[in-house]
Parts: sequence; C-alpha cells; structure tokens
Amino acid sequence: MRHRLTLVSLAVAVVASAAAVAEHGAGFKNQFPDPSLTGPPIKWTTDLNADEMSWTVDTPGVGRADFSLERETMTLSWKVTYDKLTSPATKVAIHGPQTPGGEAGVLIDLGGKGLASPVTGETVINDGQLRYLVTDRFYIQIATRKNEKGEIRGQLRRLRPMASN
Repeated sequence: MRHRLTLVSLAVAVVASAAAVAEHGAGFKNQFPDPSLTGPPIKWTTDLNADEMSWTVDTPGVGRADFSLERETMTLSWKVTYDKLTSPATKVAIHGPQTPGGEAGVLIDLGGKGLASPVTGETVINDGQLRYLVTDRFYIQIATRKNEKGEIRGQLRRLRPMASN
C-alpha cells in the first residue's frame, strides 16, 4: 500500500510540474536546470601540422586551435592561429566525424570573419555536432592555394578541467 501511495504522489508531482511549466512558461523550467548544462565552459585544443595529414605534405606550416563551448547556449567559440604556410590559406574548417588519419567532409567553416591568423568566431552547434565534439571525432584542417586538399591539420582533444583544491 505504501508503494502505491508513493507512485500516486510521484504521478501527482509530475502532473503538477507539467501544469506549472505550462502556466508559467519555459522560465519556470529553468529554475531546475539540467546539471549537464551548468558549469564552466568545456575546452578543446589541438596543434596543427603536416604530420596529422592523411597524405604527404611538405610544409613548415604549424598552428594551434583552441575551442570553448558555453554549455547553456551551446555556443562554440574558437581561435585558430597558424604560421609558415606555403601559400595563403583558402579554408579553415572543422571536419568530421572522423578519427585520426581518416578523411571527412567540412562540418563547420571557421573562416567566416576572414582567414588571416588568428581566425576567430563562434557558432551555435546542434546535438549531433556536440556528440562528435565530446567524443573527439572532429579535426581542424587548413587548406592553402598550394595544398588545396589541406596543408596542416590536428585532431581536437578535450582539455580536462583542473582539479580544485
């Protein structure tokens, strides 16, 4: 009998919650945020070089890409720097989903504000992109006039948060 009362109480609470959200709007729901959407931004990084390319590229080019994801808004921001490319950059993009060494198509063009180093910007990502991002299935690739298929590349890796004391 006690379990039946608990189930009835739970059902009443669920119905009351749904009614409150319907009556008060989505703002009421935000009083009880999803724990995965709270907390500091999640960060990723990679070093860019020719060693990461799937084919042989002769270049002194190097770079670095840093990304930050605001959990609540799903806004991904980036800063990509590069130097010593063999010719001007023609595309800076996230490719995926793929593991190191494989090839994949462009998912997010990072050069919307220009291709001069540093390349910066932000975009809101969707759930599918988030899934690939958190499983390290994205890579950054910079293509140039001389190397149209890509000159330098790096697989994004999540930075683990520092332990607090």
